[in-house]
Amino acid sequence: MKRFLLFPLAASFFLLFTLNANAYESKKGTEATETSLSSEQIKTLYYNFAEEDLTLRFQLDSTLHMIHGIAHNVTGKIEAYISATGKVTYAVAVRVPVSGLDTDNGKRDTKMRNESLDIAHFPLISFYSTRFLSFPEKPEQGKPFSFQLQGKLKIRDVEKTVTIPTLVEPKEGSNLLHITGKLPIKWADYHVVDPSVFIFHVDEKMEIYYAFDLPRSFLYR
Repeated sequence: MKRFLLFPLAASFFLLFTLNANAYESKKGTEATETSLSSEQIKTLYYNFAEEDLTLRFQLDSTLHMIHGIAHNVTGKIEAYISATGKVTYAVAVRVPVSGLDTDNGKRDTKMRNESLDIAHFPLISFYSTRFLSFPEKPEQGKPFSFQLQGKLKIRDVEKTVTIPTLVEPKEGSNLLHITGKLPIKWADYHVVDPSVFIFHVDEKMEIYYAFDLPRSFLYR
């Protein structure tokens, strides 16, 4: 348990992220593209996130209350690489600008961005996937499944491998898939400066939650 007046990293993170499913077919830049990546990978489908697609939130306990925040101007991409044999592999990347972190407290946010996260030297927080562990080769439509999303999370000057247990399930009454996951981290592991003051404390651990809706057509072909 560490002392704290403002939450340093938590705001740096999203913890609930929601895709605008309608944008999948109509958004500029979302398309199937023929590529020459290799003899095995002949096509790439991709979905570009925009700010209106993503709602990124966090929560972290402290002495006084639970701290909640939101990240603005988040961008990212999900890609599907389709081989000549029909095998599909996936990749995801997300970028969170430190300048867009907001806990609805101007003084706290300024200290968080400038001191704890050192925006002058580290303006972005990023995540990119490296492996989709235990992901089914041919997911069965209408049935939920789980997998481990493994990737690299970078905050300040530290990049660490993280593994996020993830659940995919059909969203009832729609053509969407609802995808959720949770990741606990210690913000001090990422060299985030402790902003504690006097008797105010913050838990050294925080939990990151994510949730988003993805069109089924991105997964099932």
